Amino acid sequence: MFSVGDYVVKVNDGVCRVDQTLCLPAMGAEKGEIPYFLLVPVADVETKVYIPVSEDYPDIRPVMNKKEASGLLERIDMIEESFIESDRQREQFYKDAIRSLDPDRLVGILKNIYKRGCRRRAEGKKSTAVDDRYFKIAEEALCQELGFVLATNEGDIKKQVFDSAETW
Repeated sequence: MFSVGDYVVKVNDGVCRVDQTLCLPAMGAEKGEIPYFLLVPVADVETKVYIPVSEDYPDIRPVMNKKEASGLLERIDMIEESFIESDRQREQFYKDAIRSLDPDRLVGILKNIYKRGCRRRAEGKKSTAVDDRYFKIAEEALCQELGFVLATNEGDIKKQVFDSAETW
């Protein structure tokens, strides 16, 4: 799965370094110890995240490599907007996209929220709280990983991601 020193992306924690493996006492009826990975988020080195070694953990994946990150930035304009008409379904769709850790899906929802915001402003309306919240989450997740992989600050990455937003 992962090794000490690897960098991974974890839902809600962003880019993390696998700091060590350790065994912790089992909870409940089980006896003995369970092996865990100790993850340290690069954005907050004081935080510690523990995940079981043996568990198939769907909320974690290896970080992109430089080629994948550069390729994503080059094809942002070609990634389809994720359009969901229903307000009730839209929030669940946003949650699922963020949990997927799929950079293409994150770009898709960013495009959707950006376009919705433009349409709403043209109608004299504000963006919705749901759109604002998930835009921020998706933007932070995507830009943090791209910035880390490409050794660029997040502000420069945001500029690259949204440079062509007017053409979306």
